[in-house]
Amino acid sequence: MKFENYYEVLEVNKDASFEEIKEAYREKIRIWHPDKNKSNLHEANEKSILINEAFEILSDSEKRKQYDTMIKFTKGKSFDEINDQNFSKTFEKAKSSLKDIKEEVVLLYQLFQDGIQGKYKISPITLGTIATGLLYLISPIDLIFDFIPIIGFGDDIAVLAVIIRSLSHELQAYKNWKMSA
Repeated sequence: MKFENYYEVLEVNKDASFEEIKEAYREKIRIWHPDKNKSNLHEANEKSILINEAFEILSDSEKRKQYDTMIKFTKGKSFDEINDQNFSKTFEKAKSSLKDIKEEVVLLYQLFQDGIQGKYKISPITLGTIATGLLYLISPIDLIFDFIPIIGFGDDIAVLAVIIRSLSHELQAYKNWKMSA
């Protein structure tokens, strides 16, 4: 799963005002509305959905702030790309306890993505909690530096374990939602 760059979708700058976003949305949806693209209905449907998603996120200041944080965090890359570059290094160095929660960390990341994109309803506080844990895992700023043998990853594991434990009901509900979708 890769994050779409909604600024590129609407062809606006990252500092665009609400009015600029609304104007760009109207222009794009006029072009790609399925009623105006009967000969290319499949692509028009896909583009319209993407344009609507972009407007929904960028026109809401809270969602936009969370989206901007996630884009900064992921640099627009999929989880697998991030995993290959950052998480796998951490998992290799970490004790087996971090490896044991890898699936939950991946699920946490997917929950965060779907929450940001509005595909799964989740509170802003929960989104912020998840973002904090995920950023802490790969952040060079650490309470206990990762290069310190044995205990270096202890704080990473503790932060993630606390988040996973505190969100266990939400994670289970999300798993159920994914399986039913």
